[in-house]
Amino acid sequence: MDRILVALVCTVLMACGTAASNSGSCRPLLGAPTASVVRGPVTSLPFCWEYAADSCCDAEAAAALRLRAMSMLPDTPPACTSMLARLICTPCAGPLAAGDSPGLCPALCSEATRACVDAFFTATSAVAPLVPCSSSSIICSSLDDILASRSTDNLCELMGLPLAPSDDDCFDATTIAHAPSSDDGSKPAGSPGSSAGARARARASRSYRGWRKWLKWANLAPLLSAIAVIALGVGFWRWRKAAARPLSAKEIRAKRASFYGAKGKGKGKGKGKGR
Repeated sequence: MDRILVALVCTVLMACGTAASNSGSCRPLLGAPTASVVRGPVTSLPFCWEYAADSCCDAEAAAALRLRAMSMLPDTPPACTSMLARLICTPCAGPLAAGDSPGLCPALCSEATRACVDAFFTATSAVAPLVPCSSSSIICSSLDDILASRSTDNLCELMGLPLAPSDDDCFDATTIAHAPSSDDGSKPAGSPGSSAGARARARASRSYRGWRKWLKWANLAPLLSAIAVIALGVGFWRWRKAAARPLSAKEIRAKRASFYGAKGKGKGKGKGKGR
């Protein structure tokens, strides 16, 4: 009887250990509210539903990620939009968020960096994780400009996502390959999924790009003005130098001969006319 009880206790402990190892504790990624979520299957998710079978997101966390994905500027390159949708959903991936995987695959992150090099991102500070720009963002910069000022050239690391050392053991996030879309057309004007909101974000993006180009040329204006002033100064100095140089005896004789020769020709013409 004692042996049977011991066997039952061991079986229960092993089952609990296995369940605990499968569930794991989820860590927050991308600032998503997933820290209190227990890893496991979820019946329904409004976004990132491909991870419902092994998820670190509940409905609230998935809705927050969906809002972030839908608030991207409408002129974001399509390839970048697809890659960002995959990266934004990674907090819901059980293997990655619970730490079973060492991080995202370097090849995936390199592909995302190339696809989004012309897209715009924002951050709360120079070392804070990047977030895709939205119409409510105050200061945005292209990823190309950001890479020039950061110590890493990898978009995943800049967004605060874990990066695996190699592609041999990593999380590829291949299950998400689409951007979110609104379920219906009844969203209020100005909301991320409405046409009015899309037009507002497009206007904000075009305005920002126009200001950026103007500022770029404005920064060059002082340099161009200085070059023009220097060129005019050099030309004036050369003219003054040539005017102030004394004439040689040969040049004086040539000028006199030219002057008197022209005067003599004029007199000859006058006599011819008098006849």
